[in-house]
Amino acid sequence: MTPVGRVVSVYGTRIVRISVESNLLNEVSRPGTYIKIPVNDVSLYGLILGFSLIDEFYKRVGSPSRIEGYEGLDLSRNEVNACLVGYRDENGLHRGVILLPRPGSKVYMLSDDEYREIMSKGDINIGSLVVKPSIPVSIDMNGLLSRHFAILAMTGAGKSNLVALLLMRILEKYSKSRILLIDTHSEYLDLHSYVRDKLQLKSSVYCPREYKVVGFAEDLEVPYWLLSLEEMYSILNLDSKATKQRLILRAALKKLRGEDRVDEPVFFELKALNDIIERDGRDRSADELKAKLDDFASNKDLKFISSPRASLNCFKELREKLGDYINASYAFAREFMERLLGNNLSIIALGGLPFEAQDTVVSTILRLLWQFIVKERIERGVYYPTLIVIEEAHVYASGHRASSSREIISRIAREGRKFGISLGLVSQRPRELYEAVLSQCGNLIALRTVNPSDQDYILRTMEDVLKELIDGLATLETGEALVAGPAIVFPSLIRIYDFTKLYNTRLGGKDVNFREHWSG
Repeated sequence: MTPVGRVVSVYGTRIVRISVESNLLNEVSRPGTYIKIPVNDVSLYGLILGFSLIDEFYKRVGSPSRIEGYEGLDLSRNEVNACLVGYRDENGLHRGVILLPRPGSKVYMLSDDEYREIMSKGDINIGSLVVKPSIPVSIDMNGLLSRHFAILAMTGAGKSNLVALLLMRILEKYSKSRILLIDTHSEYLDLHSYVRDKLQLKSSVYCPREYKVVGFAEDLEVPYWLLSLEEMYSILNLDSKATKQRLILRAALKKLRGEDRVDEPVFFELKALNDIIERDGRDRSADELKAKLDDFASNKDLKFISSPRASLNCFKELREKLGDYINASYAFAREFMERLLGNNLSIIALGGLPFEAQDTVVSTILRLLWQFIVKERIERGVYYPTLIVIEEAHVYASGHRASSSREIISRIAREGRKFGISLGLVSQRPRELYEAVLSQCGNLIALRTVNPSDQDYILRTMEDVLKELIDGLATLETGEALVAGPAIVFPSLIRIYDFTKLYNTRLGGKDVNFREHWSG
């Protein structure tokens, strides 16, 4: 095989500059192209990041007019920059850098067969190489899910398309998969119909009755007695400054639930809570707390929490059957989680809900899921491998404000892998994500990201992500993504397949066609 160039310099621990002949420049210089550099018994692999063209003659003479008469000469110096991403030795392909090439080392292009070998190591196919559209790219499920992942992009870059495609590919391949999707804007509802009717898998959409936008959605009720103390603070808007009101509420819940069960999903009646506050608190703070409880109970947006009719009937039946309200409470919480985890796909559709309701719902569901899966693993030795995908993750795991949902997401990010809980964060505002959560994501799937602050934050927060790769995010086209991490052999630029074309199923996240809607 004929070399396409030679190494002329090496920078730091990964960057090499390569001199390329002019007639080969177009083939070699495209970002996303791989090159190979043999060194001893090892082949180093690099990803092309960009190129520079320098007119050496002009650089020396300093005037365009003095170049006349040299039109037949090649006066340029053509160089491309590559980032070393892996190597091959006698044991196969590996990520990382084991050694560096020397200036003068020969550089080769990869054959299509080599591309196919590298890009076919995974389980599910999500797209093709940007520089080689005929080469499909697969990602490894264990590498993706055992190390969590983040899908980051500016709005309109193809984020929803990627999420829908990824979930559908998983469901197609794995009939026993279990996915919980937090759908903040209710834009993935049509996934349900396809999964249920075409794949014939178990799928459900859960939505508060007052915000039901499709007939097939099941009523979502998150009964107030499932809420922890922090979640009660959140839904009642008791921030850290409302110290006395918090203390009054805590004392009242201890009396209703038991001294050691203040955060447990133990049933109580809101009227009983009001009565205790009225009896024990006779000052302004108690009156303000009662007013907030009244507002909570009368808020139509929160009826699915404060007045959960179906859940109340279910609890009454369990209490009659078990004869004890404590046992009935835990039995209800278990049934609540088994209902969600009994599906291949459960979509929690929260579009239109106020933030405090979204935050409380996500916090309560994820906390109960965590407790259920951990208990099953420790007490019964049963695994419930589950993927949790959170759209608009910066809303629930914000780096700018503490919240009950942020705390449970942080715990799942830190500890979930050993219990079989995988986390997928999806956000168009990376810099607003809580750093302690994003840093736990070993896989990055980044579409076009223009904001320098977002780029810097991704680089600072995520391991194994190089500045030279992040700098290229602003130049990606819609639907193109940088994929890096254990899910793929080497970092790659991928053109993601079009979900709508593949499955003839629409997504709610698409841009509105104003021209079409405003025409007569």
